[in-house]
Parts: sequence; C-alpha cells; structure tokens
Amino acid sequence: MPNVKTQPLPPSITTSDPGSYAWHAVAVRQPRIIQRVMESNPLDDAARAALEQLSRENSDGVVTSPFRNGRIGPDSLEEEERRTWEERIKAHEGRTWFDIPWYFAEAFFYLKLLAAFGYYGGDGRDPFHPQKEQELMDEHGGLSLARHVLDSVKGMGTEEALAFHLHCALWGNRLDLSTFEVDESRRKNVLTRDRDQLLVDHTAESCAALVGARRIGVLLDNAGPELVCDLLLADRMLSESMSTSIVLHAKKAPFFVSDGTVSDTLHTVDVLAADDHPRVSAAGERLKRALRAGRLGVQDHWFWNSALHFTAFPPDLKKELAGFDLLILKGDANYRRTLEDRKWDPSLSLDELAAWFPAPFISLRTMKSEIVVDLSEGEAERLSRVDPDWMTNGRRGLIRFCRIMQ
Repeated sequence: MPNVKTQPLPPSITTSDPGSYAWHAVAVRQPRIIQRVMESNPLDDAARAALEQLSRENSDGVVTSPFRNGRIGPDSLEEEERRTWEERIKAHEGRTWFDIPWYFAEAFFYLKLLAAFGYYGGDGRDPFHPQKEQELMDEHGGLSLARHVLDSVKGMGTEEALAFHLHCALWGNRLDLSTFEVDESRRKNVLTRDRDQLLVDHTAESCAALVGARRIGVLLDNAGPELVCDLLLADRMLSESMSTSIVLHAKKAPFFVSDGTVSDTLHTVDVLAADDHPRVSAAGERLKRALRAGRLGVQDHWFWNSALHFTAFPPDLKKELAGFDLLILKGDANYRRTLEDRKWDPSLSLDELAAWFPAPFISLRTMKSEIVVDLSEGEAERLSRVDPDWMTNGRRGLIRFCRIMQ
C-alpha cells in the first residue's frame, strides 16, 4: 500500500493459528464444502476421486499444483491468469494448508475444487448451481425477499427508498452459502435497518454520492438473496435517473460457493421478470430493458477469481475502474482484498489505507473475518467483551464511503 510504506506493514492473516477463523475455514468449512458438492451433483468416477483427493490434501496434505494433472487444460485460463496462479502457487507449494496466507488458501481452494470437479475443459457446469438455485427459489429465498423488499419500499420518498435499498444490499451480505449459517433470523434481518449494528454508518454520504454519480460500478458478491437486493438497488438508481449507467462486475468462474457469475446475474433478472408478483416482475422487466439499452451491464474479469489483493489490480482493470464516478464494493472478501488481509490497527482510517484506490467507493460489508478499521480507540476491546465473535458472526456491518481524491 503506497501510502503506508514509511511504516512496517502489519502481518497478513494466515491459516496457522489454531482456533482462529482462518484456521476454522480450512479445517471445517472447506471439507464441508467439498462434501456438499459431492452430495448435490452427479459425478463420474474421475471427479469423485479427485474431490476425495482434494479433501485429503486439504486436511492433512500439502499445497500441490493443479496444473500438473491435466485437469486444467492449456486453454482453460487466460495467459495472464494462468501465469499469475503459477507464480502464487510456486510461492506456497509444499507447505501445509495450515501454514499459508488465508486469502490465498481460500481462492486456491476454489481453483482446486473446480479442477477436481471437471469444470475446466468440461462443459463448464457450476458445482454450486443446485445450492444457488435453492437460495433463489426456496420459500424464504431471494425471490420471496424481492417481494418483501418491493412491498416495503412502496410509498417511501426517494431518499428514504434509496437508503432502504442500500441497507438491504448491505444486510443481504449476511446470506452467504460458504458460512453454512443462513438461518431464518438472518433472512428476516435483511429487511431491518439494524442501525445499532453498524460499526460505520455513512448512509447519508453514500446516498448523496449515488445521487451525484453518472457511472457506477458494483463489485458483486453472493448470488441468491444478496444479488436480488443488489439488482433492486440498481433498478432503483436507474429508475430515479440517479446515474446514467451501472456496470455489475461478476466472477468469471464459480467462487466462494455462492459468488455471482454473469450467468447467475442474468438468470436472476429473468427469474424476477417471470415472477407473478407485479412489482417484482415490473422490476425484472425494467432491468431487462436497461440491459438491452446498455444502461446496465454485466461483465467479468479473471482477476476477481484470483488470489491477488486489490493493490495488484492489472493495468487494464485498474484503468477501467478509474473510469467510474463511484464503485460499490460488496461483501467481506472485497473489504479484505482492499486491506490486503492484514492485521491493521482497528483505529486506522480506511481513507488513508485505501488512498491508492482508482475511484471513490462505498464498502457494504457484514463482518465475517478478523479484520476491521475505522473504529474509535478501545471500541474493538469493548466489542470483544460484549460479543467474543463480533468480528466473524455476521451480526455487525458497515456502510463506509471513501472519497478518493484523484
């Protein structure tokens, strides 16, 4: 991070601390993710054996390259994407999964899982599609949430409605399939403001920035209910002429179980448009018209699936992001990648630490990892006394507007 080079950088979060959330992600979550993929998909013998091997490697083996066993073909990845992966893997190959940087452990896990599943070089079938579809279509899933959101916003004034949609987009981030904790209380809390659970509340500043922006980019996170909330926020902004255009940046390949791809996003728009609830179908049709007119775009980039932090934006992507008046960064992983997944002093300011970012941005994040800044002195200690798991249980969040000066 260019603006903090004068001081030693804090250490990165790693998987090596037994009992930490990063350790738990590898020791508990990742094996369960493999098991769920095996249970929810038809598999041939080769894929089943490869997934079982990944589970063993993940639990008590060492990092090995997926480029040597032929399950990632020579044309499966872009040249820069493959080169970047090979460099990152070489830096950690031979180490156990419990002795590597946490973000690398997570991103690399999904590369390995897709390779084992047969995603690369096969028919491109999404191993997480059954789970995503269930989250979208179930009784209390994304489609149901859309009805409640649009019924709730009826009659609100422009400013109140925009703030409501912004909060729904924030708390929708609680519904993350990789945590295995999408319970009924979290679903209900998407529609509450929960202002007392916001560690940083820049609602007013964020809404003003949205109103003043003509070109907005959204770095998407989860498909399902969260993506529904993101699309309804986009529909609100476009309908109120608060921006000329919006571009949704999706993952190039399935990632973090429920992260949205271009296909997920377009499918969700179609599902909204086909709903029998008139407000939901009207919103879906408006989004489809915006897509056809070019006011709404959906695109991907290999970088979003990489193990790199945002300080390593490739030149083409950095130039593109710099062309937006405002960016919205959804979710915990995008927050972590902005801060390089380092153990920063919680009292430091994101304005200073992210001064290098290519455009002003709003971070909408529920707390699911042991990293946070912008807290007052002593606030982290107080929260730890009140709720020992406050950094990882998803109850608290932040709406943070960063006015990057170019």
